[in-house]
Amino acid sequence: MELDVNPSAVGAVLILMAAASLFTMFSLTQINYIVHNDLYNYGLQFNYRWAMPYWVFSGIVFGMSWVNISLSIIVTLYIFKKTRKPASASEITHQAEKIKAATQLKEEKEQRKLSEYVEPQKEELTAPKEETEETSSEEIIEEEVKQPEAMESMEVQEMQTDQQKTEEEIEPSEENEEAPVPIEDIEQRQSIL
Repeated sequence: MELDVNPSAVGAVLILMAAASLFTMFSLTQINYIVHNDLYNYGLQFNYRWAMPYWVFSGIVFGMSWVNISLSIIVTLYIFKKTRKPASASEITHQAEKIKAATQLKEEKEQRKLSEYVEPQKEELTAPKEETEETSSEEIIEEEVKQPEAMESMEVQEMQTDQQKTEEEIEPSEENEEAPVPIEDIEQRQSIL
């Protein structure tokens, strides 16, 4: 089970512990100075009964202070090294998803702004088009009604021209008194040549 710990807070606590240990060591050296210099001036007599426990306890205080300082430094470096470690794959994908979601939100906002700007213009442009579409559809209907009449008149004209051609081909011309050659035969002869 991993604990989510703020590395800067842990580092601050460890540095505070190291500073307290340094202050303890400084205070013990001041007590040592008082014992070895000032108290002898006031009649302190040296005796191993009080000197041995004094040396032992002062050595323990100094030793524990150094252990405290060194452990604080080591743990602080370890925590900062671990936090600088590259993120795991799940953390990377989680961060990528956050970035993707943020970009999608940004794009959606831009689309909304664009649609708010474009919609009024579309309405202005589509309103005249609808009127022209209605008129053009009416015109198309009128043209469809007129087309059969025009087709009938064109068919009648074509039939008349075909009759005239056949009459001209059958009747010999008065000038030459020869039978006229149909135009289709002339075209076939030219294509053969």
